[in-house]
Amino acid sequence: METDEVRRTVNRFMGLDRAGVLSLRVGSQRVDARFEEGHSSEEKMAAVHYVRFVVPQGVREVLDDPSVDARFVVDHPHCAAQAPIPPSLRAELLKDLAS
Repeated sequence: METDEVRRTVNRFMGLDRAGVLSLRVGSQRVDARFEEGHSSEEKMAAVHYVRFVVPQGVREVLDDPSVDARFVVDHPHCAAQAPIPPSLRAELLKDLAS
């Protein structure tokens, strides 16, 4: 892929770092992603972003219940996707949240 094509492809995702576009959904609860600032501007989207989720205690408790659906959700004009969080990843997330 040529540099200009890569730039156009990446720039299609302008706004991905805005509140509500990427989220963690656990049951009926939603936790929006927080992106590290300074990686994109209004004219240019960075190819790499650092993302955090500040997960409240109530969501942590629900995340620990395997009967409750948990997934990552992207709601962007150029990319709408959902990915379920498998049990092994849920366990790792819970370990991270406990530390």
